[in-house]
Amino acid sequence: VWVAMIGEVTVGYLQLRLPAPGGTGEVVQVYVQPGARELGFGDDLVAAAITATKAAGGVEIDSFALPGDRNTKNLYERAGITARKIIVSKRLV
Repeated sequence: VWVAMIGEVTVGYLQLRLPAPGGTGEVVQVYVQPGARELGFGDDLVAAAITATKAAGGVEIDSFALPGDRNTKNLYERAGITARKIIVSKRLV
């Protein structure tokens, strides 16, 4: 887990599941408080996750962005993490 701070105040975090060598790292959660967005904290957190995944011998990093969450999608795309699968569903019951 990495945290983003302004002074002594935590304004964001990222939780990463490290990969086995040759495997895929996974960003489990990333969050930056609304008042601290657009300051580069999210980009720094994702960059740290990519660096840690490479250091662990990972060859890929995954995460997810929910439908309509343009900010998270844009955050990942700035880091070169792009969509490779879209899952669609319809509740039947």
